[in-house]
Amino acid sequence: VSALILIGICFFVFRNPKNKYQDDLKRLDSVNKVLEKKRDSLYDSINVLNTKFITFKQKDSILEFQILNLNDVIAKDKEIANKTQQELIQLKSNIDATKAQISNAKQHPINRDGNSLLESLKIKLQQ
Repeated sequence: VSALILIGICFFVFRNPKNKYQDDLKRLDSVNKVLEKKRDSLYDSINVLNTKFITFKQKDSILEFQILNLNDVIAKDKEIANKTQQELIQLKSNIDATKAQISNAKQHPINRDGNSLLESLKIKLQQ
């Protein structure tokens, strides 16, 4: 009888930890499956983000190229504007000089007579 009780106690003691370990194993297995699903979800998110990053990188390269081209166009347009401004300043100077000559000629007309008048008319008519 005592042997049976001893066997029963041993069976109960050794059986319970085994069940406890099995329960812990099942719980850890379910936690592992949840973590694996989260990991897979993160891998999918990383793949999507990598794809978007590549797309944005390509767009960035295209936009950088366009900016460089626009900067070249702006530099050329600035050169043209500066050259045109210098030409305009020169034209204004020439106009001012011509106006001054006209004003001077009106205030101090050239008096010609005789041969100098005939030569002057001859030159003017040939032009």
